[in-house]
Amino acid sequence: MNNRMKFLLAALGVIGLATLGDQAYRRWIEGPAIRREREAAALEKQIEGAEDTILASTRYADRLAAFEGYSLPSDPELARARYQDWLLALVTRNGLLQPSVDAGQPVAVTIKDRATRKAKPAYHRYSFSLRGRGTLEQVTRLLYDFHQGGHLHKVKSLSLLPLAGGRQMDVAMSIEAIGLDRCEREGELSATRTNRLAFKELDAYRPISARNLFSQEAAGTLRDVMLTAVAFDRNGVPTAWFSLGGETPTQVATRGTVLNTPAHRIEVIDIQARLVLLDVDGSTVRITLGMTVHEALVPAGSSDGTTVTVARKDKAGP
Repeated sequence: MNNRMKFLLAALGVIGLATLGDQAYRRWIEGPAIRREREAAALEKQIEGAEDTILASTRYADRLAAFEGYSLPSDPELARARYQDWLLALVTRNGLLQPSVDAGQPVAVTIKDRATRKAKPAYHRYSFSLRGRGTLEQVTRLLYDFHQGGHLHKVKSLSLLPLAGGRQMDVAMSIEAIGLDRCEREGELSATRTNRLAFKELDAYRPISARNLFSQEAAGTLRDVMLTAVAFDRNGVPTAWFSLGGETPTQVATRGTVLNTPAHRIEVIDIQARLVLLDVDGSTVRITLGMTVHEALVPAGSSDGTTVTVARKDKAGP
């Protein structure tokens, strides 16, 4: 065997050893290391998932605690009776006539327990129907007070049937309420008040009743209201004279006076020698002598060439 053959055999042996060493490294060192990294990554994902679950459970626990504060009592019969009395008192307090509140049977709702996978009681659902008769202002107050009540309840449907030309209406409401089984109060309603509405004060919703869209008199009211005269007394205090038509032919107004008009709220803001500034359902209107409010609301040239403008108040309404 010559030297060249020996060299080739030695080189082949080195290559074989290197290959075996590489395979051994991949099998016994690199492979387990990769598996450990994958296991560590999977474990990290599990930990993150567990942390998210814990956080979500904490948030749900906080929300559930808040719901318990608004829940109807845990005893189904007491809860139904107490809430029915609350609704009836609500209708009566707001002056609605022929009030009635009917209650349906409580419906038990169950959920599946995560640990045992068995159904367990969660809450009771209650249904009520409310009826009464009153003005739109009374209905507005009723709905406002309802949403101020600190209960787990909602209006599922509301029906308004105008009567007497829109001056009164029959009201029918379908209401749903919830009572959690874990509520600590067994027979007493929550005394908490809530602010679920966009505006906290009832005054923000008075334009609803002031501008009664159900009234048959609404269309003709603004055509009947006319500025007939402006006068000043000895002290320079101005008064504006309005022709209203109907049973009240004339009303003398000062600054801040609200005119006796159905379906619309018209307040005198300012009185000048030749014009009066009015607030008509939230719109600021300039009206001159001999002009009706309807003419002032629709910008148009009057007989003397005067142009009336309407400026919308820069504030939110209900």
